[in-house]
Amino acid sequence: MASFKLKFRPSVTQGQEGTLYFQVIHRRVVKMIYTDFHIRQDEWNDTTSFIRITGTPERQAFLQLTASKVQWNTKQLTAIITDKETARVEYSTEDIVSAYKRLPPCQTWFGFVRDMAAKKEKIGRQGTGKTYRDALNSFIRFRQGEDMAPDALDKETIAQYEAWLRSCGLKRNSSSCYLRSLRTLYRKAVEMGLTTDKGIFRHVFTGFAKTAKRAIPLESVRTIRLLPLPATRPSPLPGICSS
Repeated sequence: MASFKLKFRPSVTQGQEGTLYFQVIHRRVVKMIYTDFHIRQDEWNDTTSFIRITGTPERQAFLQLTASKVQWNTKQLTAIITDKETARVEYSTEDIVSAYKRLPPCQTWFGFVRDMAAKKEKIGRQGTGKTYRDALNSFIRFRQGEDMAPDALDKETIAQYEAWLRSCGLKRNSSSCYLRSLRTLYRKAVEMGLTTDKGIFRHVFTGFAKTAKRAIPLESVRTIRLLPLPATRPSPLPGICSS
């Protein structure tokens, strides 16, 4: 069975970012798959063979996003090898590389939601498009602008988002509205193969909570009707002409 490993190639130019690549091995034949992901030497962990999240908050956000994209690509590469093994047909490392290169680029969660909103607006469903954008803007504030790959969404992130919504003063139904929109978008991402359904909305509230009745009791209405009201005409308010 083929195997692969994520590796880092430093830049030959001092101070420049290096390149992340996958080393694929099958039947002692080695092939390299170079990615579009670039990091600095100190951001690579040789022990774990993965990205080290370090630096300023802005740089950490960039590295977190890069890491989530790498993880998505890793899953896709694993799926390619698994499919070929399941098919029980002869394949080479070149076949794996070719299949990988045909994959669509990893889309970010923010970008995916914006695309879905734009598609709804294009077909005249402005209300749905606005609902998607409102949910996205709320989620962006929660994430403090830090984007992620759709596959990086998990139940912990969604639970934290629900808690954040409530801490902002939103009632249960308002919080549920944002979560339902994100759940709909997440299901679309699953349908498009951008992630697998991990049931991440299972433990948050996405229903409709009963609201307190605002109508006054019938007995109070009857009491108001029986109140003795003055027969004199009230004087007009200042600045309002009477006719």
